[in-house]
Amino acid sequence: MIKRLLAIAGFGLLASTVSAPSILAQQPDSLQVLPTDSLPGPEAAGNCTLTWDPIDPDTRSLSIREASGQHVTYLSGRYLWTCDTATMEADSAVKYDGLRRVDLFGNVTYQDSIRTLRSELLTYFEIQDLVIAQEEVELTRLVDQSRLTGPHVEFLRAVS
Repeated sequence: MIKRLLAIAGFGLLASTVSAPSILAQQPDSLQVLPTDSLPGPEAAGNCTLTWDPIDPDTRSLSIREASGQHVTYLSGRYLWTCDTATMEADSAVKYDGLRRVDLFGNVTYQDSIRTLRSELLTYFEIQDLVIAQEEVELTRLVDQSRLTGPHVEFLRAVS
């Protein structure tokens, strides 16, 4: 498998996995293949502190300390996750402190300064500001309401 980054009509960076280089020749002219080493590292990302607050009154959480000393927190019920100007909501989540990652499950919504997204699963990597959405993904660009739908999308959180 080859992992490439794509810039699609102003939606930002998107990743696509292809099984053979010949597929790249079939991409529409509006796609531009970028080298994988062009991704910004943690030092270039916006790096905010991810916070969360319960939205529903019947939320529950359980935090477990792993052998490594890091915590994993399981959350049920809708929570609002905030990272700078980006917000995320979901029916449940798992937060991995050591990895600085959160997995959001069920009726996921995401919004930042340039787009909104709906999906059934979203993984947010806090250090890289990387968003990976899966299952019934609908990405909408705010400036013109253009939409991208599909099973999987990856992009970097909009930072100022």
